[in-house]
Amino acid sequence: AGCSGTAMAFSLRRMGKSVGNLKVNARGRRTQEPPVKLDHITLAFELTSADATDEDIAKALQLTEEMYCPVWQMIKGNTVIETSYTLTGA
Repeated sequence: AGCSGTAMAFSLRRMGKSVGNLKVNARGRRTQEPPVKLDHITLAFELTSADATDEDIAKALQLTEEMYCPVWQMIKGNTVIETSYTLTGA
């Protein structure tokens, strides 16, 4: 959650968008059989921005997944990662 949140803020700021509050709520599900690991993660972003649009958030999520979050890169081949977001104006 920390890595993806930092990467989201970085991406949006790099696009010239303001980032007020940013919170990431994460939930994970573990497998029951060995090897025990996370097989599903849900990341819910709560963002306050005066000028970001839904398209900006979608682009920032894509950049976060593909380029800026090394943890996401490490686990995405073995773990389902679902995202959602709530955007409010400043």
